[in-house]
Amino acid sequence: SIFTWFLKAVITHRRLENCSYTVSILSHMMADNPRRMYQHVLRTMFRQSRCYKVLGPVFLELKTLMMPHWTQPATLASLCWRTVRNSLTPKRIHSGTPQLGLPPPLESYILLGEPTSSHS
Repeated sequence: SIFTWFLKAVITHRRLENCSYTVSILSHMMADNPRRMYQHVLRTMFRQSRCYKVLGPVFLELKTLMMPHWTQPATLASLCWRTVRNSLTPKRIHSGTPQLGLPPPLESYILLGEPTSSHS
């Protein structure tokens, strides 16, 4: 999974520095099924853990950042953003998003951080 590869990179660097945007995107994408997300995150951490004294604090920080997505109901804004993103086909996302005149945070979420042609 993408989360597994992300966690392997975190383990290699032994820190979450400069990863907040990636954690946010992963969390939003995985939050469609909170129970599955919770199980997957914990299972992956257990499988990847080798030196708990070194990685324990990093895993705890990551778990704390992701936890709201499986312990709290989704916000109305996040439900709306997910609905907008799911209603767009891949072709529409890249060709039509700049013409929609969306606020930058919503456009960034829809494109998952990819630059738009209007910003190039």
